[in-house]
Amino acid sequence: MKNYVGIWGIDVSKDTFDVFSQDSKHLVFENKLSGFKKFKKTLKPMGLCVMEVTGIYHLQLATFLHKNNIDVSVVNPLSIKRFAQMQLKRNKTDKADAKIITQYGISQSPKLWVPCDKKIEESKDISQTLEQMINIRASLKNKLSGLKSKKASMFLIKSILNQIDS
Repeated sequence: MKNYVGIWGIDVSKDTFDVFSQDSKHLVFENKLSGFKKFKKTLKPMGLCVMEVTGIYHLQLATFLHKNNIDVSVVNPLSIKRFAQMQLKRNKTDKADAKIITQYGISQSPKLWVPCDKKIEESKDISQTLEQMINIRASLKNKLSGLKSKKASMFLIKSILNQIDS
């Protein structure tokens, strides 16, 4: 692993991201381009940013950092959780999470992240959306079966049928 000048742990949420630096600075930025640019100004050269996979919320920041030649590591949240448990950390705030991610980055030397090809990313989105739609349809069918067995109103049954058919 490179000798990094600084390591920043980043806890990303929908609207903001918390950053905890190796020298114990805590900062909060908006999770959008203007926030990314402000954060970039605080970084030292030869640094590493470490964050968890957070559904889709981490992706734009990770991509921005990568495009700006800033080393970034995107880690499975379970790895961070297990690391926190080993450290006997129990606080669950954004600041505490960013701090534990920083500690993880310092001690675990995580692999660098490289964005997926655009076609692969699109395929993942299609697959995940299709899977979610299948699950919703199965849930509606189960609800329909329950409503029919208890002889619920036809209005309710037709409403569920319309959702399944659309």
